[in-house]
Amino acid sequence: MRDTRVALPADDPEDLDPFTRVPRPGERLIDHAITGPSWARATISDAVISQCWVTDADLASATFADVTLDRCVFKGCTLMGSNWNTATLRDVIFEDCRLDYSTFHAVTTAGPAAFVRCSFTEVSISESRLTRVAFDQCRLAQLEFENCELQGADVRGNDLSDLAAVSGLRGVQLDQTQLLALAGALVRELSINVTAD
Repeated sequence: MRDTRVALPADDPEDLDPFTRVPRPGERLIDHAITGPSWARATISDAVISQCWVTDADLASATFADVTLDRCVFKGCTLMGSNWNTATLRDVIFEDCRLDYSTFHAVTTAGPAAFVRCSFTEVSISESRLTRVAFDQCRLAQLEFENCELQGADVRGNDLSDLAAVSGLRGVQLDQTQLLALAGALVRELSINVTAD
């Protein structure tokens, strides 16, 4: 996607064995297909998930703690209200996923990651290092970055007019068409009064 190249899992999801339970703490999950509601409201901790396809899965209110995702695709998943605490992403794609009302804390992109046509309504991202991430055609309504390192993060192709805090975007890549929307959001954030001459 644009300048971001994300490696897909080696196998198609149809060729992978299904995985229908919650991973145990410390478990390594490799070469599986995950679907359905088995991870909804689950706690996945100290796990490595690699070379997996997570398709049309319900992960609402799930907690991911000390998790590494490596060469995974999340497609058409519901992750509303999910909680990510100390997660590492490497070659991960989220496509057509709903992450509304989720929290991300201490998340790091150790490799490229991409969010394509995802919804981030009222999402909080804090203390994270997302320097190798790209967002494309995502809904970012009231998305907030707090104390994040975003140098080089690519947010081109997104409407930035309704971000909760524009000042958190320090170092991101924009295109010229986004500047006007960004200016309006900054005026609101700083409570600036603009008067006509």
